[in-house]
Amino acid sequence: MTRLALFAVALIAFSCGSNVSKDSASSNVLEDINFTIDTVVVNPGEEIINLASGLRLSDLSPDKRTLYLLDDKDKSLSVIDLEELKLLRKLPFEREGPNGIGQYLYAVQLLPDEQFLFSGFQNTGIYSFQGEKLETIKISAADVEGMNEADENSIWNGLKISSDKKYLFFASRKFL
Repeated sequence: MTRLALFAVALIAFSCGSNVSKDSASSNVLEDINFTIDTVVVNPGEEIINLASGLRLSDLSPDKRTLYLLDDKDKSLSVIDLEELKLLRKLPFEREGPNGIGQYLYAVQLLPDEQFLFSGFQNTGIYSFQGEKLETIKISAADVEGMNEADENSIWNGLKISSDKKYLFFASRKFL
């Protein structure tokens, strides 16, 4: 009797096996994926390049040869030559005051004529390479069709401006 029960259990166990065909087993879309990691070493000279925020507050020149990286702590902008892999200079900006870029920034954008757009919910404006505030940008939910006041903070996240400074672009999203 115990042999019959053991046989029945074995029969049930083998009959409940998966029904995987050879075609479905080889249809893994990630099977042939490859990636490489590249490390870039930049000579900072006597300075320190702060990468604590990664490249979140950075922009590239149109020719992709120069990286502009904002240090969120001291509000200086590192100008890095990507061909020679060296720090060219640091551009100081003020946190507060009439030329201040603000405490919490969401985006940095290089503009023509040696200007930058610094975007944050406290302060958004266009600045010269010398750290002078050239223009303040004020926009509210009332200025954007279909946007309510509760979603107004999403304007500053990822804000971009056209090179002729006539149009602002942003992707609205709800903050919870």
